[in-house]
Amino acid sequence: GNIVKNNASRVGHCVYLKNIGDTNSVAGNNIISNNNLSGLSIYNPYSMQGAIFIMNNMISGTISSSKYGLVDVSYDRNINFYFNSINLLDNGISSCATKFVYGNCRIFNNIFVNQNKSGYNVYYYASVKADNNDFYYQCPYLGWYAGTDYATFKDWKSGSKCDGGGNNLDPKFKSTSDLHVLNSGLNNKGRGIKYTGIIPTDFDGDPRSTTTPDIGADEFTPKYNDVGVDSILSPSGIECGDSQTLVTVRVTNYGTASQSKIPVSFAINGKVVRTDTLAGPLNPGVDSALTFKYKWNTYTGGAYLISAFTSLTIDSNKINDTVQRVVDFNVPSSIKFTKGVKACAMGNYKLYSAATSFHVIFFLFV
Repeated sequence: GNIVKNNASRVGHCVYLKNIGDTNSVAGNNIISNNNLSGLSIYNPYSMQGAIFIMNNMISGTISSSKYGLVDVSYDRNINFYFNSINLLDNGISSCATKFVYGNCRIFNNIFVNQNKSGYNVYYYASVKADNNDFYYQCPYLGWYAGTDYATFKDWKSGSKCDGGGNNLDPKFKSTSDLHVLNSGLNNKGRGIKYTGIIPTDFDGDPRSTTTPDIGADEFTPKYNDVGVDSILSPSGIECGDSQTLVTVRVTNYGTASQSKIPVSFAINGKVVRTDTLAGPLNPGVDSALTFKYKWNTYTGGAYLISAFTSLTIDSNKINDTVQRVVDFNVPSSIKFTKGVKACAMGNYKLYSAATSFHVIFFLFV
């Protein structure tokens, strides 16, 4: 396949295909959009009767208009949209991960992720057949179907009559643009497809199961025992120093076996300061937050490298055990605020007054 990144075609789409009829395939591509109108746009008039297979693509990034989806399919009546992984990143624009306008489309075994805080995950005008897709979204609505909004996965299945065999799981992509799946909950959850005349392999060229394929562009086989810290939830970025800073991490079971009594540690600048145990049981594909029972004094400020990791003895995959993050703590200001507000140097603050008229005073912290 091809890697297409930040491409600006003449119409502003990262990849734009028009009038491609008569049994063509768009397969095995890694398309990364950087504020293009869309990542992949396909336009065909009704007169084009040939089948089009869009398969095994990883499509990610941001788009610049709420008019389009990251994948935007318009006016085609024979689209087969199978085994694609879509990851729309948050850039503050109300948009959707995938949009199908009209058409007799078949949408099976895809992963749709929308990390925007507004908009829709999928947008179907009508006349689609869809099942065994996975939806993960931060936006208010999972989908729009023929004029109706559906906020929850349950509502979507009952109202749209789509995705009775679908899933509502975080796929836990390896990165924002490497859409290989780490969540074992999607293993073997796809719909069997007849591969006669179409591509029988995945994004990497690995054979697809004909009966229980995996959802998304990657056909994968998870380990039996495999856990790891997938993120440091807090602290993050730039923080206000505190004498009782707590560290919270998220632990994920990437394997196929349930796990209990998982040792989890965190280190500051390479030195382990605390190990606690996540009791569990943590089922396959499930994550859980753990807050360490340790109060860290960051009041004097400074930049620190925080590492967090699991150390389960029977873990057969150590590559995904550890995550790291640099956090910069600012020294708290000596100015006292009411209502428990903390202020740090270089901060931005809102000042409120109960009076009907008042003076606004600006403080410069140096």
